[in-house]
Amino acid sequence: DVNAASYDDCSDIDLTIRLTEVNGVAVSPFDPLNQFQECHTLTCDQLGTVEIELRVVDDANGDGIYNPLVDNVNFCWLDVLVEDKTAPICIPPAPVTVSCADLAQDFPQDLNLEVINDPVGTFALLDAQFGAATGLDNCPNPTVTQTVFDDRNSCGVGTIQRGFTVTDAEGFTSPPNCSQLITVIGIHDYTIVFPGDEENDQCIDQDYNGVTFEENGCDLIAISTTIDTFTATADECYKVRVVYEVINWCEYNTIDDAYVIPRDADGDNILDMDTTVLYVN
Repeated sequence: DVNAASYDDCSDIDLTIRLTEVNGVAVSPFDPLNQFQECHTLTCDQLGTVEIELRVVDDANGDGIYNPLVDNVNFCWLDVLVEDKTAPICIPPAPVTVSCADLAQDFPQDLNLEVINDPVGTFALLDAQFGAATGLDNCPNPTVTQTVFDDRNSCGVGTIQRGFTVTDAEGFTSPPNCSQLITVIGIHDYTIVFPGDEENDQCIDQDYNGVTFEENGCDLIAISTTIDTFTATADECYKVRVVYEVINWCEYNTIDDAYVIPRDADGDNILDMDTTVLYVN
């Protein structure tokens, strides 16, 4: 590649090369890796203009040995433009299917908004939870960037689409469609505790305990309370009837009737005992 038409009048010639400059910076002739030889491998550290020195040696004394110390020698030089023409490769993490219960309790509900507020932290979280993309290039240290589109509903069920792009130092980017699909499936796991009856003989307002609940799955529970006060007909000061309506928006289908939980749900005639509803699906 470096030699064009070098020749000698009396014998064959020996051709060897070495590097003399890389982007205007001289290369030491005493560098053991840069001595005259038939081939030099150019690396990504030498992108730009490399000056190549061609040494031509004849066999002046006819001994069949080309010795630049005793035979005739000549030199010429050529500038070589070293470019990176290879686009990087993107390898995404494998698709993932998880339940909403598999996600950490503090996992963001809306990744689209979270990326706007804290892109570095959000992408680091996704890499740790679902794996990171790998960038491959002929030159080292390509840059991997990513995007995310969160299509989960308010119950945390749906898909998360991650897109990745690998960019090398020359600005080349990996082919499109390097992505990971995360599918989040829904499960229901919750506990609801309804308070038992209460009474007081002091004729003072009661500190009524409301319904308490715990969500462990893809649930969105809301509670409404209706209170009726009844005037006393005997020795009571008054009676209060409290009706609780509980709805799980992640389970409600708008068609079926509500399930009624009576005061004495277990039929033991003990009305001041809390009633617990446990549901796992």
